[in-house]
Amino acid sequence: MENSQPQTSKSIAKNVFYGFLTWVLPLGLSFIATPVIIKTLGDKDYGI
Repeated sequence: MENSQPQTSKSIAKNVFYGFLTWVLPLGLSFIATPVIIKTLGDKDYGI
């Protein structure tokens, strides 16, 4: 096992940013895609 250096604050900030991005990106895409899908399907196919 090799000696690992402690993570720097820059590395931790980068990891936090990418972790947040992997949570926010799908959420944002679903908020954009849902109205488009509903509009494309129309009332009859959507079930209204």
